[in-house]
Amino acid sequence: MARFSQRDGVPSIDRKLWTAKAGGGDLLAERVHVWRLAVAPLVSWASERYHLLPAREREKIQRKHRREDAEREAVARVGLRVLLGGYLGREAGEIVFATEEKGKPVLGESPGGMPRVEFNVSHSGAWVMMAFAPGVPLGIDVEQHREIERDELVAGFFSAPEQASWAAVLANSRPQVFFEAWTRKESYLKGLGVGLMKALDSFTVELAPGAGPAILWDDEDPRAGADWRLVPVSPEDGYAATLAVAMPREPRVETFTFAPI
Repeated sequence: MARFSQRDGVPSIDRKLWTAKAGGGDLLAERVHVWRLAVAPLVSWASERYHLLPAREREKIQRKHRREDAEREAVARVGLRVLLGGYLGREAGEIVFATEEKGKPVLGESPGGMPRVEFNVSHSGAWVMMAFAPGVPLGIDVEQHREIERDELVAGFFSAPEQASWAAVLANSRPQVFFEAWTRKESYLKGLGVGLMKALDSFTVELAPGAGPAILWDDEDPRAGADWRLVPVSPEDGYAATLAVAMPREPRVETFTFAPI
């Protein structure tokens, strides 16, 4: 189980506890598995398994204009099928996906009598990240720190309470705080399965430096703060990542580095 350390008062995954693992395993109730996949070492591995992807997924990868984007996408899509195959006891090429009403990808079927394996995927920079849990809605988002128009994005998309908190953030803390806040918001939307169909300013996450990640309110769901947990799961320095999971208490998070044999 992942342990948490304190960084500026905020609980975070101890990066020494990303256990190298080839995949599979049992998904137990009230536990979440979070995986990080380093893109560069897995490009050749994914290429060798490109045939596992259906034609529409291969076409989507081939439409990428930048080589690094195509490589990330290939590692993500092949890695997802391999990991799901391990959890379900199936060949990676046998995995069938479906799409929920608002566009969230889900498993098209699960073995009889088993809770559906919920999953979510995100990638940025050098990393692909995935989260899995049995029968529990979840979302994950990772962002590499980079120079963007942070103030404009906060003013245009964040809620009024978030904007007020942002105004109090010191300049040298703003890059970290912004991407932590952004991944909190994105992971929650992905967990809900609504994407940007739900306005980013319709709910508020904690932005204050030193405060634990949380949903403070949602104008469409007064119980969101009690029903959803946010967990920081950054893969390494220079990144922010958040797991959002629909559990009334802190989940037991196990963290793995994908290391195929």
